[in-house]
Amino acid sequence: MPAAGSANAYVNRVLSAAAVTQVFARASGSAGLKVGRMDCEKVRVAEGLPIDAFCWLELAAK
Repeated sequence: MPAAGSANAYVNRVLSAAAVTQVFARASGSAGLKVGRMDCEKVRVAEGLPIDAFCWLELAAK
């Protein structure tokens, strides 16, 4: 977690990393979908760590 800044932006950045989106890409590839970015809001932070959020994964037809 960054010392300053938005928890939402931090979680979005982490979940949009290739290492994370590749997991979803493997799972959705057989359905003919490609993965975009993750978008999260209402990130709840406890003891300096994100513990809960509403997140959406952007999917589109290949």
